[in-house]
Amino acid sequence: MTAAGILAHASAAGVTMEADGDRLRLVAAAPPPLALLHDLAGAKGEILDLLAERSAIANEPPLQPLGTAERERLDRKQAVMVAGLLAVADRSRWGFK
Repeated sequence: MTAAGILAHASAAGVTMEADGDRLRLVAAAPPPLALLHDLAGAKGEILDLLAERSAIANEPPLQPLGTAERERLDRKQAVMVAGLLAVADRSRWGFK
């Protein structure tokens, strides 16, 4: 089972995890199933990596909206690209290469 699959299985069993250095901290209302603990132990490194990735993504700053000048510049670029594509399509329709 993949690390993501093990995390999903843990979540379904009511177990949440967090990385604490090179250790996994489990939080659960009831003792986790032994099979889950076995899977966690076998994929500990991969799970820690996955939790670190998720944490890094969660801590990224949100995207900022484009300013007016940036939007206008992108609109001009898109208009030029569309015009070029239309010109190529028009040439192809008439048999030009």
